[in-house]
Amino acid sequence: MRSCIREASSPSTWSTEFAMSRFTWATPDELVLNFHRALGGTWSIEGGVTRHEVESDEKEESVIRLGYEIAPGEDPFGNRVTQLSLDRALDEHLAGSRFAWVDKPESLSDPSADAPRPDQSSRR
Repeated sequence: MRSCIREASSPSTWSTEFAMSRFTWATPDELVLNFHRALGGTWSIEGGVTRHEVESDEKEESVIRLGYEIAPGEDPFGNRVTQLSLDRALDEHLAGSRFAWVDKPESLSDPSADAPRPDQSSRR
């Protein structure tokens, strides 16, 4: 099983909101997505650095099963990429049905890194 972060945020000036889902997945016969966390809030750029203000951080429990294909493709700019294509769009969770491999994931910002964490000592 693998883990993944999905983030959808708009860099345009009219929207400073983001939504992010955390999920694990398993393959090979079908793609099984197990969503376990949903975050949301606002983002801004300060000194050339993207900063996220997490306003909601909720536990999520949902499982979705999909058909999929991984094959060579093109991004919107015509660059060759490795592309994941799903058999249907998952607008609520993934905002689409086609995704490209990211070569440098460290270049992505993770809003959950600074999200408030529940006090583990209060759980019994």
